[in-house]
Amino acid sequence: MELRIISIPKANVLKIAHKKMQASFYYTHLGKRSNNQDALYIDGQGVYIVCDGVGGSINGHLAATFVADTLGKQLSELPNVNAEQLSIILKQTEKQLLSYLMQQQSVGASTTLALIVELNNKLIIAHCGDSKVMVYREKQKIFETRSHTYVNFLVEKKIITSQEALTHPQKNKITRFVDGVNPAVLDITQIECQRNDIFILFTDGVEEGIDIHELLSNSDNVTEINETIIAACTLKSNDNFTFILKKVQ
Repeated sequence: MELRIISIPKANVLKIAHKKMQASFYYTHLGKRSNNQDALYIDGQGVYIVCDGVGGSINGHLAATFVADTLGKQLSELPNVNAEQLSIILKQTEKQLLSYLMQQQSVGASTTLALIVELNNKLIIAHCGDSKVMVYREKQKIFETRSHTYVNFLVEKKIITSQEALTHPQKNKITRFVDGVNPAVLDITQIECQRNDIFILFTDGVEEGIDIHELLSNSDNVTEINETIIAACTLKSNDNFTFILKKVQ
């Protein structure tokens, strides 16, 4: 089954979404929150996006949904995508986001962004914030995005340890985001992909429920991986959790 446009979700409109698509799965859930600040986009042609409205921002779900939809649709219309084009489209999306948030009286709302464009045996990967992308080949991790968080900065500077970061009072503070006011800074990477590679994009709520690296290091069955993530996160995740999972065909 081919999916043309899938976008999820204004808070309190859609609580759960789950779909299988050519060895691909997506899922979004409230967790134990009262509304869903996450959003996702899939076009069935190689564009995958997850966004997470930043905690504490005004109407973060508005920013997340707008960026996922608008950026996704613009990328879907291009026959080819490269890093320069992606940067240009992001700037256009930011301008549109600011106008939209002004209309909604929600200037200050912001979102993380993680995306993949799958094209000609290549993955163009871009992100900002703490939503992640990971790529595995034969149960070995070949790529992982670097989280743009304050505690990750402290760990990299060896000010605190990775263990201390888990309980740091500012562990949820991100240092990069998309808000339409401040120009977003994306990390953009291009990697070669092979048949049966597995990639996953996910919001930070997924990591509350399960260790993704441990899971994908021990299984390459995407159906089982999908079911395991849903079961674990439904039980353990307090935050909204959203993911897109695919095995390259």
